[in-house]
Amino acid sequence: MRPLLHIHSLSDLLTLLARHRGKMLAVFALVVTAAALYGALGTKIYRSEARLLLRLGRENSSMDPTAMAFRSVSVSQTRLSEINSELQLLGSHDLRERVVAAVGPAVVLGEGRQDDSDAALLYLERNARARLVDDSHVLVIEFEHRDPDVARTVVQAMIEVFQEKHLAAFDSPGAYEFLDGQLQTIEGQIAVKEEALVKLRADLGAIAVAETERGLQTQLAAIETAQSSIESELAGRQAARAAVTTSSQVEAAVVPLRTTLQELQVEELRLLGKGYLSTSKSVFSLRKTISKVEAMLKAARAEQQSILDQEEDGITKGLSARAEMLQQHAAAIETELAGLGMKALATARLERELATLRGNQSKYEQSREQARIENALSQQHMTNVSIVQPAVLPRRPVRPNLILCVGVGIMLGLMAACGTLLLAEF
Repeated sequence: MRPLLHIHSLSDLLTLLARHRGKMLAVFALVVTAAALYGALGTKIYRSEARLLLRLGRENSSMDPTAMAFRSVSVSQTRLSEINSELQLLGSHDLRERVVAAVGPAVVLGEGRQDDSDAALLYLERNARARLVDDSHVLVIEFEHRDPDVARTVVQAMIEVFQEKHLAAFDSPGAYEFLDGQLQTIEGQIAVKEEALVKLRADLGAIAVAETERGLQTQLAAIETAQSSIESELAGRQAARAAVTTSSQVEAAVVPLRTTLQELQVEELRLLGKGYLSTSKSVFSLRKTISKVEAMLKAARAEQQSILDQEEDGITKGLSARAEMLQQHAAAIETELAGLGMKALATARLERELATLRGNQSKYEQSREQARIENALSQQHMTNVSIVQPAVLPRRPVRPNLILCVGVGIMLGLMAACGTLLLAEF
């Protein structure tokens, strides 16, 4: 191995190239020829593609019919998120399985290959793709294969399976039957409540409810006023009896006895003032008379108080009886008012329930009609997916590219020639 020649000028470089031009040209020609042969004789790969346009359709402008029957739902979904959802459907494992089952694993893998579903799924995953064209709502489906007819067949199968999955994803199976059953239930409830409302209105038809209620309320107010007056009078009498033990009426009835007692007491004091002893016969006799008069005064007061108590009890019992009678009358009026009020309340409640049921009935009718339209559109396979370009039959392979292979071969040949030069100088 000899050391690399030192190049000091252009003539040295030319000398070096001239010395090894045969080797360099041979290596360059060999590399370029190999690249050209690969580009001309290599396995041809064909790419078929189809284009789908995602329009604004019922999938975007309406909700599920069963969701419309209930309260509103706020949904903020952009077109980009909708398109990404479609891309997820196109890239799903289930779609690939159905495509392989539709065209057959042997067709996907090519002639001479075993009927292996797993291998076909793996081949389809590696060579099929779906993408979004920039600044558009167009999806591109592509598949590469050695056979152009197979490439077009697989792309067409992917479109068909995608349309089926798209319909199934936005379909609501059983929605019409569910909504129809709910509507029949509501109609039955409306019929029952309408019958009950007719009966209540018939009961109240001959009664001027508002006027009757006003009259009863007036009577009840008068009774309450009378009850309040009686209660105040009873309370006043009880307070007066508790505060005064001996009334002026009792004292007025015993004035003669009280005067006599006072005269006897004055006489007693006069005798004692003259020097009579308390044991003297005159004083003793006078005191005995005073005791009798006091006993008579006490008995007279008790008798008069009893008479007054009886009179007061009679008045109190009369007031209490009147208050009880007013209470019974008030209870009867309240019962009558309650009966009218219950019927009026029952009528108002039934009217509210009927209004609610009729509102629900209208919502369910709209949702059922929406479900019917959805079913009809699904049966006709009408979606917001339009095929703007069906699967095309490729005429030229996408690889290998002869011009590209020759260009790459020239670059690699130059690099290989330079490498040969360096190796030759070691």
